[in-house]
Amino acid sequence: MDSKNIGYLVKFVEPERVESFLDGEIYFSPLKHFVDMENEKGDNKIGDAYEGSILYTLKQSDKIWIQVLNKNGSPKDKPFSVKPSKSTRLTVGFKEDEKEKLGVASFFYFSLDDMEPTNFESDEEDISAFSLSAENLSLLQSFNEEDERIPIVILDVRKFIKKIENEIDYYGSVTYYDSNNIETACKASSENIVLSSFKKRKEYSNQKEYRLEKWLDIPGKGQAVQLGDLRSIAGPFSIEEISHLAMLIKGLVKLDDQ
Repeated sequence: MDSKNIGYLVKFVEPERVESFLDGEIYFSPLKHFVDMENEKGDNKIGDAYEGSILYTLKQSDKIWIQVLNKNGSPKDKPFSVKPSKSTRLTVGFKEDEKEKLGVASFFYFSLDDMEPTNFESDEEDISAFSLSAENLSLLQSFNEEDERIPIVILDVRKFIKKIENEIDYYGSVTYYDSNNIETACKASSENIVLSSFKKRKEYSNQKEYRLEKWLDIPGKGQAVQLGDLRSIAGPFSIEEISHLAMLIKGLVKLDDQ
């Protein structure tokens, strides 16, 4: 198993929603909600004006042509050269009204790659222990420093996904791209349009986001799904308590570079 597939989820929720979340209520907000958070409220920590879109900022050094094509798609005549201005931005993905139709529930995802070896005493032999690195603990702390939300840790990701997969349409980790690099931006935009909602600019990479998505019954209106009690696989933790969570692995084999 790849180390990035071993980990847990963290969800920050308001104090009054802790019990309902543990009862299995997962809330999905429209993509447009996060666009509006930045555009209208100036929140660029959770909000993202380009949510659901792949962005590339065209530079004057970029070479762009307009080409007339024949019916069979082959070039006709010579192409026209176009020189972009400094402020030109190219976006590919969901249209603004379409962003009201897709709902998102977001989580932090920390894998074994985000952890570091830690001390653990055991009567058993060959036990390796790992806990979240100081850098990632600081990330969690800073993300919530202006709020009073409660971190809920979902310890068994596979059981959680099994519970919810029939209620949602898509799920997976967000990947991050450089909007100033045309190769990475174009690669991100060349896939299925839905996958553009799983791509974000590298400025947001410290979110380490894992998201669940579903098409909303009513566009523009958030929606909750009910999974049943999650307390056997999830619970509220303080940041201090998260720092003491240990991933234990018995018989860990260290592979060489070959």
